[in-house]
Amino acid sequence: MVQTTRGPPSHPRVGAVPLTVGPDGRVPSSPPAIPRTPSLPPTYGSPQWWRTAPPDNAVAARPSQGPCRCVCRGLPGRTDARTLCTECNNGPVTTTPPPDGRSALRAERRLAILDAARALATEHGSDGFTVDQVAARAAVSRRTVFNHFAGLDQLLVAVCEQLLAETTTELLDEVDRRIAALREGARPAPAGRTVLAAIAGAARGVDLATAIASIHRVLGAPAPADERAQHISRTAFEHVGGRLREHLQQRAPDLDALDLELTLALMFSGITTLADRWLEQHPDLPPDVPAAARADWERLLDRLLGHLRVGDAD
Repeated sequence: MVQTTRGPPSHPRVGAVPLTVGPDGRVPSSPPAIPRTPSLPPTYGSPQWWRTAPPDNAVAARPSQGPCRCVCRGLPGRTDARTLCTECNNGPVTTTPPPDGRSALRAERRLAILDAARALATEHGSDGFTVDQVAARAAVSRRTVFNHFAGLDQLLVAVCEQLLAETTTELLDEVDRRIAALREGARPAPAGRTVLAAIAGAARGVDLATAIASIHRVLGAPAPADERAQHISRTAFEHVGGRLREHLQQRAPDLDALDLELTLALMFSGITTLADRWLEQHPDLPPDVPAAARADWERLLDRLLGHLRVGDAD
């Protein structure tokens, strides 16, 4: 059998379909089927693209329309709303972006550095170890430590914030609970001063004594005259105050900004001052704060709230 193509031999047509010629020299009445090119997504910016892709402000990808039954209906979400199904060309396909492995590795290394610094500070005090020792115990390079923290002081502040994390969460929840209780059914709305009283009173509802004792142990039980250790712990508490301020600006936007700033500044400055006095009275506190030491802390806190003239909002 001989194969030939339609058209002049010297000028074959692009895409010419080969024909099979039988022994009698005739072309079969049913030529072979022309292979169909699979449908492709429309070119970006083409009229077809504008008809199938959603507008720029589309929030979510629309599902396939019509009788299409392809798998694009069941795919999970994806941020790129203009990705089109290559089978039906009838709607955008969405998929979940893969997790960023580098971010997970960075978070893992940061946690290892914090754990190493916490252990070394507990063993040797806030000034009894070096960056090289932190890197060795965390199984990272010295450069990796500096990629996360500018120096040992910033690292120790982060360790203290880690210890305060649970207490900070409890404090934010307690503030929300007290504000919600004040505003529930209140006609008119409670005054800003009353809300600020609830904020300060929330300090009574969290276990600050355990957090302060934990920071004291991690910093190596420093002496009251250790200015560096005091600066580290005060900075950590200031960061907690900053988180509380941002939280309240969202939850209670009607509060006067200056009143809020003054209340938080006085409250956290007072807490750190009380902590110094309390630790002088109880320098060797175990992880489980004794009842007598806890009672002394509550009395000091009551004096602070009394000087702020806010009292308990309950």
